[in-house]
Amino acid sequence: MKNLVAITQPDFFPWLGSIEKIILADTFIFLDHVTNRPGDGLWTKRVKFLINQKPQWLTIPLKSDSEREFVPINEMLISYDSDFTQKHLASLTQNYKKAPYFTEVFPLIESCYTSKFTNIVEFNLYFIQQLIHKAGFNKRYHFSSQMQSKSKSNLLLIDLVKEVNGDSYLFGSGSVNYLDPPLWEKAQIKLVPQNYIHPTYNHFNSKEFFPGLSIVDCLMNIGIEDTFTLMRSKTQL
Repeated sequence: MKNLVAITQPDFFPWLGSIEKIILADTFIFLDHVTNRPGDGLWTKRVKFLINQKPQWLTIPLKSDSEREFVPINEMLISYDSDFTQKHLASLTQNYKKAPYFTEVFPLIESCYTSKFTNIVEFNLYFIQQLIHKAGFNKRYHFSSQMQSKSKSNLLLIDLVKEVNGDSYLFGSGSVNYLDPPLWEKAQIKLVPQNYIHPTYNHFNSKEFFPGLSIVDCLMNIGIEDTFTLMRSKTQL
């Protein structure tokens, strides 16, 4: 593999599996032009944290669009009417202020909120790119909204991989039933499974381990450096 490409939507404070996909790939594409309903339960706007010792959703409110039911992700606007910024920061402070790495991690989280980004993609990308940079990775990012393909489904992904001169595509377990292998073989692009194994770590406030939380939970508990070391130790490409 000369250029392993991964593609995913820009999620809100993503879980560990999404960030691992970024660091495994040679080239990463944010799928930011696809459409969804702003009111639906999207990973783009919500993720689970350990709140009151239980996994609970934290959600960024998005503005509804009176003219469109389905809106491109990069056009989804954040609604500040409910003053969610202070509520989120207060909740995260209350539940993580005693975490071992709160002082290291919280300034990054706080800066996401205080920057007052207009749309959700800007918010999500700021966190992801700042975190990857702090971890010492120099990644090549591309955005589907700035690329040429107008295809859909597998053909869209194939076109995007070709446009960045990729020869292989990294896919997660959730894509197994979605991919059409003959199309990829015809395009001469190798399919590479992520083979993700969720790592475990100690929650400072719970004896029980809860998988699938935002990567922020892991960062708070073991720090940025050890979080990325932990992810690399579970990598099995």
